[in-house]
Amino acid sequence: DLPSLKRLLTRKYGNLHIAWKNLLDADGNGRISFAEFCNAMHEVGFRGHFSNLWKEMDKDESGFITLDELDAQVNEILVSFDALVQEKFGNYAAAWKGF
Repeated sequence: DLPSLKRLLTRKYGNLHIAWKNLLDADGNGRISFAEFCNAMHEVGFRGHFSNLWKEMDKDESGFITLDELDAQVNEILVSFDALVQEKFGNYAAAWKGF
């Protein structure tokens, strides 16, 4: 089930965002397919019904899972941070120059 998966990912990666970046969305395109999902579940050692879990996670039935569908709260924080950087600095390179 989804709570078990989230606990496993958090235990192995520290938080869901790091699990998303390093395991689930390893190619960085912002979404994962069912094949990518199954490969990631095997890699992390998750034991369960992948297709049922996929249906639970793919809330918009797009055929892909996004970070928003895995962890809406983290996604909202990242979207807000990105908007702040764009508004204040224009881009991330300019923001880092301030440090």
